[in-house]
Amino acid sequence: PRAEELARKRRAESEAAWELTGSEDRSLRLGGVDQECAFDLPGLTRAAGIIALTRKPATILTHAYEGGHPDHDAAAFIARQVIRVFETAGL
Repeated sequence: PRAEELARKRRAESEAAWELTGSEDRSLRLGGVDQECAFDLPGLTRAAGIIALTRKPATILTHAYEGGHPDHDAAAFIARQVIRVFETAGL
């Protein structure tokens, strides 16, 4: 119950942030488990890559890699890997 409550809270924060920009919410939710995303970097990176290939985003925004929250660092790693694949493939 606590994890589900926290996930709802984070989704609401994300939606509120998108509302402030006046843009459509284009957040990706890969289904990682709170505090455990670093243990599934290959799977989450693959999922993000598939979504990126489908959506072909012009911009990818994520957290900075700062050695802080492990999920934020995992998100930074995942985004960088997806971008690297796109750059290498010339996409």
